[in-house]
Amino acid sequence: MQVLDASRLSAHEFLAAARTSGSRRRDLGKDILEKGVEVLRRLGGLSLASGLKEGEEWSIREQVVLAAMDSDKVSAAATAEKELKAIEREFPDSARAMRLRAMWEEHCGNWPKADAIYAKLIEKNPSNTWAMKRRAAVLKARGRIDDAIAALVDFLGEFHADVGAWMELSQLYIRQGNIASALFCCEEVLIAQPEHYVANLLCAELLFTLGGADNQQNARKYFSQSLLMKRKGNIRAAWGLATTSFSLADTKGGLKSADGGTEKNKKLFKLAAAELDEAYDAPGVPKGMKELVHNVINSQRDVIQG
Repeated sequence: MQVLDASRLSAHEFLAAARTSGSRRRDLGKDILEKGVEVLRRLGGLSLASGLKEGEEWSIREQVVLAAMDSDKVSAAATAEKELKAIEREFPDSARAMRLRAMWEEHCGNWPKADAIYAKLIEKNPSNTWAMKRRAAVLKARGRIDDAIAALVDFLGEFHADVGAWMELSQLYIRQGNIASALFCCEEVLIAQPEHYVANLLCAELLFTLGGADNQQNARKYFSQSLLMKRKGNIRAAWGLATTSFSLADTKGGLKSADGGTEKNKKLFKLAAAELDEAYDAPGVPKGMKELVHNVINSQRDVIQG
């Protein structure tokens, strides 16, 4: 990400650099808001005479609205509303202006207004994927989980390869307690991105939740995959692998020779235990926590070693 120093650039140069950095700069929200207000105050409706390119005034007003969403200044709301109304007067039928208004209403928690605008955007352009996903997010925020699921199911019917939408749908199904459907969504993610360590982890946890020896065997596989894809900081996968290995060893008929049997289970537990030992032996971990973790691992190891 490009480093921008507001103290070294004029207000105009700073805003132009922030726009060309390639993404919304939430880290610069306060500076963009201040510099944008400064430029617009000097503007006085004379954009060309003020050194701005044609149309640049409206890009700056848009920047100010977006920056207001990232600012904790009390005056930011009034500033954003003022600039939004100016944009809407200049571009009354603009989808971009509608999008900005919807984002602002969503930011303010005005869910019904945001939902209505997103619905209009989708009506104007049924292929507006951004509006479709934002509408699902608003429905979720309003507590209308069934409607949010329906919206994402419709979306994925048209845009099947959207990994982020599948992951979000999985989370919504989990909130409903529909583990089988949540698992299906995670598997769709892995079809598109087999190396997605979070999807591997979530698949493992869902399979473990479903229970049964076969599901636990598969859960162990996904836990180990997730851990091998990301070792550092992947504590959930390490605990999952250790717990699943222990559960299979402690269940009659849990370990099958076709899946590596006892020896494979021991190796996978050893991998998980090593990661957990390293994580909890790190500086700063309370002594009591270290002792508790080591006691749990040792008790599991005793069962697995037989």
